[in-house]
Amino acid sequence: MSLDGVTGVVAPGDERPFTYIVLGDPSHVTGLAAPYDEAETDDVMHLEQLDAAGDPFTFWRAHANSDLMTGRHFEKRNFQTP
Repeated sequence: MSLDGVTGVVAPGDERPFTYIVLGDPSHVTGLAAPYDEAETDDVMHLEQLDAAGDPFTFWRAHANSDLMTGRHFEKRNFQTP
């Protein structure tokens, strides 16, 4: 990945989906710092990839009260300036 001005440019075939987003809770200082201290925060929202025919409500009912996050790993991405 490179930066073209203010836009991130990903080479074809090098795309990577993301499975979580760090969401800081602005009602407290640690929540405000969450996006900048990603490794040490609990302010994380996990995303679930559905197939094209996926219905979020059907998925939600089928996986009610189950842990879908344990054991997931991520591939670290590095950003470079051109």
